[in-house]
Amino acid sequence: MKKWYVLCGLVLLIDRLSKAWAREWLLPVSSLPLLPGVARFTFGRNTGAAFSIGAGSGWAIPLLSALLILLALILHLRRGFPALARGGFLLIAAGGMSNLMDRLLYGYVVDFIELEFMSFALFNLADVAVCTGAGLAFIGILRKGQREDAVDR
Repeated sequence: MKKWYVLCGLVLLIDRLSKAWAREWLLPVSSLPLLPGVARFTFGRNTGAAFSIGAGSGWAIPLLSALLILLALILHLRRGFPALARGGFLLIAAGGMSNLMDRLLYGYVVDFIELEFMSFALFNLADVAVCTGAGLAFIGILRKGQREDAVDR
């Protein structure tokens, strides 16, 4: 499980550094190409939750974020979940913590990655960690359920 803590520490560090870079270098120019036709760096401010849902809702989003981070940490600590799911919960918490730090420091989450080949919301590395963590937790729980079903037959 130690490798999950190291990974989450790296997620937090890299996300904080990448957002600092975005605020320093992208804010003045607004956009820089990354891979032409695929992705570009575009500075964005998200005052809401995922996909800007609830933008401008004041303290509701940061409070909800803090509660969801706490829930992810509680689930991570529960021994009844498989290691993959527990690691996934930890990734969700790490990404959520970095985005919550943005909300508390700036009043918005710094988003800076834009996909050019499809119409999609701007996002950041913490968002990738949250989504990856959710997928890993889902797969871990599903695989555990499948093993238990096989034993019951």
